[in-house]
Amino acid sequence: MSQDFHTEPVADPAEEPVSLAEAKKHLRVPDELTDDDELIAGQIAAARQRCEVEVKRAFVTQTWDLYLDGFPRFAPGGEALWYVLRNLQRGYPPTTGRESTVEIPRPPLQSVEWIKYLDPAGVEQTLDPSSYRVLPGPPGRVVPAANRCWPATLCGPDVVTVRFVAGYGGAAAVPAHVKAAIKLFVGDLYEHRESYVVGQA
Repeated sequence: MSQDFHTEPVADPAEEPVSLAEAKKHLRVPDELTDDDELIAGQIAAARQRCEVEVKRAFVTQTWDLYLDGFPRFAPGGEALWYVLRNLQRGYPPTTGRESTVEIPRPPLQSVEWIKYLDPAGVEQTLDPSSYRVLPGPPGRVVPAANRCWPATLCGPDVVTVRFVAGYGGAAAVPAHVKAAIKLFVGDLYEHRESYVVGQA
């Protein structure tokens, strides 16, 4: 896959999948002992971020910006041919100039807030939501509406921005196996607070 996109967080989760009380219970730290509360809270966030990177998903609701070097479009022998071939391998229908898929990372996708782009004159435009369809997936995808196509953009990096909301919902909606993995990471971080040295016990 061509490396023509990247993501940046806009709004962090309002809560962590594992609460401080749940983590302390897992660590067998009594509730009345609060000296390490700040440390444990930080380790919960670090463990959640590590798990999200490992599985390439978002857990609790969070907002991200997806930056693209342009809209994908089918042009036989052109730069976007790799995109069509990849979608065919994944079982998606062949795309044309009227339907080119923008795949949204970090599933599960909840919604797309807006899509902005720089037109050929370098002026920022916001796409009319009626001009595209959001397919939750997984994976989440955005395609042009019927009889529509992506507009022309300025040539260059990060000329298209897709703001999207991803995650299972609140902490209660996060799958149990995800919470268990986060607790395991927290336990390891809490037990080994100092740096590891390779080759030493």
